[in-house]
Amino acid sequence: MQMKDFLLDISAITATKRRMDNLLHGTKQYPPPATRSFPITIVNVAPISGNCMSIEWYQHDDSYVSHYEIYVDEVRVKRIFDSQIKATVVLDVDMKRTHKIRMKAVPRKCLGSKANRVDKLVRDVCCGKLSKILEADYFCDCAKKTEMEKVKERYAENTCQVLVDFWKDSEFLYVPVCSCVGDCTCDCIGDKPNACP
Repeated sequence: MQMKDFLLDISAITATKRRMDNLLHGTKQYPPPATRSFPITIVNVAPISGNCMSIEWYQHDDSYVSHYEIYVDEVRVKRIFDSQIKATVVLDVDMKRTHKIRMKAVPRKCLGSKANRVDKLVRDVCCGKLSKILEADYFCDCAKKTEMEKVKERYAENTCQVLVDFWKDSEFLYVPVCSCVGDCTCDCIGDKPNACP
């Protein structure tokens, strides 16, 4: 376990050194466009060893983010609650296979047009908006409505969208680089580059 920690520390030091070199020499890395995913975009996925990968991302905006979730092949493998972090390491991933990595920004509670009604009520009580609480109708859906009233209500919900409603998950397709034909069966990933027969 100590050797794995040592290798992860070396990898983190290398990434930090690259960033410092960019700052010192004025070679700026330009941010990726926010048209494909927002508020984060995965910019790099690299193998560290045969079962460990590093993921780097660019953060376009963190104003409404509660935390981030990382999925590998549609299975959540990690959550990140610190918005200052721009890279992480994911363990127990077979780096000899192709993987679909997805990173999702989870908004704070009560944001978005599809937020939970109870969360909105608690937010309004905590913020002291008592006049809004008395005017609002949080729980009563029991009144019979005509079909036209239901359509108008759905239209009003869809026109009251906020930025959180337009967030897109960032996706990255990791393909191992190996000169083996078919599935990668050698140990060329990570420790021994160019070890393919």
